[in-house]
Amino acid sequence: PGQFLVDKTGRTYWSASGKPETSAKKGQQAPKAKEEAKDDKVVDVSQFNHKLCSVETVEQYLKENGIDFKTLRHEVTMTNQAMIDTVKFEGAYKNTVLAKQLFLYEKKKKENMWLISADVATEVDMKGLQKYLKVGSGNLRGADLESLGKYLGCIKGNVNYFSMINDVEKKVKVILDKKLFDAERVSFHPMDNTGSISISHEGILKLKELAGRDD
Repeated sequence: PGQFLVDKTGRTYWSASGKPETSAKKGQQAPKAKEEAKDDKVVDVSQFNHKLCSVETVEQYLKENGIDFKTLRHEVTMTNQAMIDTVKFEGAYKNTVLAKQLFLYEKKKKENMWLISADVATEVDMKGLQKYLKVGSGNLRGADLESLGKYLGCIKGNVNYFSMINDVEKKVKVILDKKLFDAERVSFHPMDNTGSISISHEGILKLKELAGRDD
């Protein structure tokens, strides 16, 4: 299987083969996933009656399942840079790695959807990811807001790893950056980008188990 690798410059990228890239020209930027036309439609996610829908419901779920966590409330973070500047865990949680998310689908088969959770510092190589997912060049798109709400219970800016619990039919495949999997602790937005919750490696494994995930 592919995995995220780090080159000599410290750049993190996706390798479909699991081996260091050799053919890319120095300084060449991998193509980014093409986005659909901007859609300002507001989707009422409450209509889908998902289990996780707020910071409080995520906290309650973690407590009920014995998952250790630390919640940090903060101002809205709509960008990765804003998250880096704002989300600062301290004490026993200071080594928490911040995560970013991508919600994608295949242009030719929109029922094929993926939630990508990666270290906020990871540069996701979309060309390599397309090859790994076998979707063909240029066929990955940012999924629409309706699908985001229907399957994950999220609105724009709030996509997160916890939301896979809402996808009871497992319509969305989950890909986790190896850097997150290997981290001592990782934080994700708890269905709300005015908060971040830090969980341990064991917590990540427990969530996968609870979600019935083997992807």
